[in-house]
Amino acid sequence: MKASRTVQLGVLLAAPILLCAFPARAADRDNTDVITLKNGDRVTGEIEQLEYGLLKLATDDMGTINIEWSAIASIDSKYVFDVQVVGGLRHSGLIGTSDDGSELVIRDEGSGRSVAVSDVVRIEELETGFWQRLSGSMSMGLNYTKSTGIRTSNINISSAYQGDKTKATLDISAAETSSPDVEKSERENITSTVQFQRERPSFVMLLNTLERNDELGIDARLTTGAGLARYFAQDEDSEIMLFAGAVANQEWTDSGGDGVTLEDDSQQSLEGALGATWRIFRFGDPDVSLSSSAFLYPSLTESGRHRGNLDVSLRREIISDLFFDISFYESYDSDPPSGGQTTDYGFVTSLGYKF
Repeated sequence: MKASRTVQLGVLLAAPILLCAFPARAADRDNTDVITLKNGDRVTGEIEQLEYGLLKLATDDMGTINIEWSAIASIDSKYVFDVQVVGGLRHSGLIGTSDDGSELVIRDEGSGRSVAVSDVVRIEELETGFWQRLSGSMSMGLNYTKSTGIRTSNINISSAYQGDKTKATLDISAAETSSPDVEKSERENITSTVQFQRERPSFVMLLNTLERNDELGIDARLTTGAGLARYFAQDEDSEIMLFAGAVANQEWTDSGGDGVTLEDDSQQSLEGALGATWRIFRFGDPDVSLSSSAFLYPSLTESGRHRGNLDVSLRREIISDLFFDISFYESYDSDPPSGGQTTDYGFVTSLGYKF
């Protein structure tokens, strides 16, 4: 019964990223974008993305290459892109550059607008099929201590899909700790979001989370809600996103004994939701990034109860697309059900691949 509920709810949370995929076209497009560098060199390919000061360009002969945004003199493309500038404003249309290369010109249905090249923080390609719009990473880790017999294992999968006006993410993580003298402890988390993007800096975001945590006495917790989000302090090296909204929360607890969950052993509540994400990126040899997120859920229906989650991950590239992660997580609940612990935290190391 417990496994069945978890699978069903997990499929429900994965649905948004699949729904966003249906409008996408499946055919690849021609590699005809022309990038002219300030040193006079010209490169032809397919612009895939600009993020953290690097333009990713897929070419026929050199594979996918990264070009520093500050080294580009001009861009010429006949395809549509989503462009985000400092402050969170978004524009979409055909892109090119002004004669002097100082402005990015965005043309949409006969009208045009210009933004300073130095203010552009992200460009996403919109004229490709589903698989070209999908990005993500997968990592796994295993630690074992012979003297104590303690073994920990973990797996993490992250994916993001960029649609014309929406962006969907799906993150899955699972960790297990076992030893000869202590009962096995499991922690699983599935989070999906859908961002309804617009030209304004702020946007509506749906937030859905399914989690299980033996330490906190949670057999299953389903959280779903919505709120307003906005990016702040965006530049080539970092970005901050703030979120405020409300969520509905339903919890099932393992109070039936022997891992059996009683059908009536659940409770519902309404909670506020306050969150922040912060990412710092440093390009070099190797690339290094630091990602962190913190969410606080003060209960609106259970007086005095509040809970929160903190996640911090440091990623270091080993070779192209292969990386090493060390992460810290902490979950807190001021009034956990079934007499569980108020706090669960841990460090996780893993080896992964990004796609």
